[in-house]
Amino acid sequence: MLRIYVGDELLELTDDDLDMMYVDEGKEAVVYKYGDEALKIYKPRCRKIRLDEDTASKYSEITNTKRILLPKRIIRNADEDLFCGYSLPFIYKNLTETIPNITMERFINELDIISDDMRILADNEVEVNDFHMGNLLYNGKFFIGDPGSYTINRSLYTGTIYVNNINVLSKFVQDGIFGMVKLSKKKRNNVYKSFNDWQYIGDQIRETARPKETVKQYVRRMAR
Repeated sequence: MLRIYVGDELLELTDDDLDMMYVDEGKEAVVYKYGDEALKIYKPRCRKIRLDEDTASKYSEITNTKRILLPKRIIRNADEDLFCGYSLPFIYKNLTETIPNITMERFINELDIISDDMRILADNEVEVNDFHMGNLLYNGKFFIGDPGSYTINRSLYTGTIYVNNINVLSKFVQDGIFGMVKLSKKKRNNVYKSFNDWQYIGDQIRETARPKETVKQYVRRMAR
């Protein structure tokens, strides 16, 4: 029996309940589906840096991001009254392998929404890090999960944090999403040369993309 508080709600979950709710797990936590939330419950030991309770609580106060998934409710062990995780919005996801086939018009629209979220995070002194394909949840829309590597940075101006966040997004698009298109090393370098890392990559793509071409077609054209 697992007894936890999700926010103020007490859940008493049997092994059968947990089997039915199980979604996935990694080195740091096990994820369960509960209603429209994903319950991320920490494993007892983990070498990876994980969100502490204060930071998770701070993130849960930021409620207006649309695609960057942040903690909703704090999870505590009901028997020991110890912080043991947090909930996130649950997203049903499709195979990311279909992303190279979406149109550039749709792709840019998705990036614009994430860019807006980057501004919201920066305004709240949150600096993102470690975007990779494992963080991407795709169901026709792009969502970024796993806020465990984000940091609250009060030593920088929010404008600087925003630039840093946009740089992370740009690197993710080039290395992760565009990296799904098979290219030679030389052609991959040609794609990299097309973008300035310190500018919002969505604006740069907008200047060169043809709305109806796919992501795959665009990357191959930029690689010539």
